[in-house]
Amino acid sequence: MQRIRDRLKILGRRQKELAAFLGIKESRLSDCLNGKNQFKTIELPQMAAFLKWSPAELLAVIADPLPSQGEVKTMPLTVSREDLDLPVLGAEEVGGGIFTLSAEAVAVTSRPVMLRQSKNSFAFRVVSDAMYPALERGTLIFIDPTIPAAVGENALFVSAPGADGKIRYTVRRILDITEAHWRVKQWKPEKTVNLARSEWPTAHKVMGTRSR
Repeated sequence: MQRIRDRLKILGRRQKELAAFLGIKESRLSDCLNGKNQFKTIELPQMAAFLKWSPAELLAVIADPLPSQGEVKTMPLTVSREDLDLPVLGAEEVGGGIFTLSAEAVAVTSRPVMLRQSKNSFAFRVVSDAMYPALERGTLIFIDPTIPAAVGENALFVSAPGADGKIRYTVRRILDITEAHWRVKQWKPEKTVNLARSEWPTAHKVMGTRSR
């Protein structure tokens, strides 16, 4: 991790600032830089942004050992790992399992196989216990907005713009579909409710999830 320390010096930044940016303790950052611990996958895009590197450049730095003294080693132009190019939108809970999503990505993550051909796909993190069954906060949910959800599937419901102009979202499982309503199941508290299709006109299929 010496290259990361060198990069901090070039940018005139300190380890303490990087730790704060990542939301971790400085002692844990030091352990990661000393090889005693490993960075989490979700921390890599944020660290790349802080160091003003692309995610691929950061992965190349982490994957390649330092050259021996006197040896010149160039930065590889490609890496064997998946590019971190899937946008992660920021989610903010409104209440009752309803949340908003940011218009711009707050991070990026590796693209799952089922979304490799979907240019408009995105991810967001669970921010409410009511959002999704049996998943902890921070779990990534993957969405392809071109694939509608069907009965028996988990779906990201998209509201019509409210009086404030904002669009709201919720994640529920579809039990039945009528002309006027989505009959859905929610969790924590577990119950079955109707969502008016005039208020929630769109339901995207949840393509998959990824734990922290």
